[in-house]
Amino acid sequence: MARSHPSVVQSAIAAQRHTLATEDRNRSKAWNSTVPINCLPNEVLSDIFKTYIRVCEAKCFPPRSNRRSRHVKTLWFNILHVCTHWHDLVTGTPTHWKIIYVGLSVEWLDLCLSRSASAPVDVYFVDSNKVPAVLLEHLLPHHHRIRILEFDSFPYERLPQVADLLRRDMPTLTTLSNDTLEWDVLTPDLDVALPLLDAHTSFSGNLPRLTTIILSHLRIPRDAFALCRLRELVLNACSVDMSFSELIHDIGQCQVLERLVLSSVFGRLVDAPPVSLSRIHSSAPIVLPHLHSIHITENTTTMTSAFLSSFVLPAVNEVDIKGEYDGIGPSNGLAPILPRHPLITFPILSTLTSARVATFSEVDISLSGAVSIDPSLPWVMPINVTISGWGPENATVQCRLGDLDDLLHGAPLESLEFIGSDVI
Repeated sequence: MARSHPSVVQSAIAAQRHTLATEDRNRSKAWNSTVPINCLPNEVLSDIFKTYIRVCEAKCFPPRSNRRSRHVKTLWFNILHVCTHWHDLVTGTPTHWKIIYVGLSVEWLDLCLSRSASAPVDVYFVDSNKVPAVLLEHLLPHHHRIRILEFDSFPYERLPQVADLLRRDMPTLTTLSNDTLEWDVLTPDLDVALPLLDAHTSFSGNLPRLTTIILSHLRIPRDAFALCRLRELVLNACSVDMSFSELIHDIGQCQVLERLVLSSVFGRLVDAPPVSLSRIHSSAPIVLPHLHSIHITENTTTMTSAFLSSFVLPAVNEVDIKGEYDGIGPSNGLAPILPRHPLITFPILSTLTSARVATFSEVDISLSGAVSIDPSLPWVMPINVTISGWGPENATVQCRLGDLDDLLHGAPLESLEFIGSDVI
């Protein structure tokens, strides 16, 4: 019998190996399909995967950790490599790729954008102070399906790329956030609020579904405040081309606002400090029926008091007010920082059950209690109120008992604690 050429033999061996490998995979798939977890509907198994990712990342890393994106990739790779069924399910389900943690890898961003197909995406830039411009360029074609756009920080030289993205129609965007702004030696002034958008760009026109704004050290369009759907507004050292009364009016238009945080904003308004607050004080306060959390940290107690006096907040249960005496009006006690009628601004003060007053170089009042959400239910909602004030050059600030009476008049107090000696 004639001997076959070695190449023919090698080809036959390779074909046989391929056949055996295919049969082995088919047997594995057949066995794998009988495993109880793989008998679940794909939708249920997908929900299990999402829960696993969410729980693991929450346990291992805090939000916006610069190691978060690498960890999330590792978790997905662990799932992908378990079996073919899991691999095919994950790679073929766009919603598994809708949350994208962007590090420095263009390939990873492109892979997530491709596998998410046409699904809305939540884009979180981690280590974004090092983000190359090419990442933002690759994101531009997907502007219409970005639901969340969040930067843990980004260098101010990337603002033109971010602005270019926001100028486009973004009908899906609900959240825009940057926690901090990274500066380099070329930045002339750390107190400068850099323009996020030019004067001709409208938040309400390009971003019709925007409900959450969290921004730091940026100048933003005035109409950002006038979004009727706005639920969360957090501004740190931001400036807006409006007066103090216009700020109050525009925030008052946000009738579904639930959380408000303002830090070092009042001093950046066009009329800071206002020439006169009499018109503001004479206006009827605006009711914000859904606001449950308010945090104000400003260096002007006068404007803080006037701002708070302009609102009635019937649903608020978390209050944190901090201010430095600005030299206008009386300097003793907390009166300069309090709204003119605290119980009108914060009706929930009348339900407080405990108070703690600490006075040293500053005065710090902590109030707490609980209120029933629904009289027919046993659950209660905790109330936390913190009010702090300090004088210029760390001068001692006194807490007058009259201040406490303004805050706690009629409240069913069960405990009252004083720390320090400057309570009069």
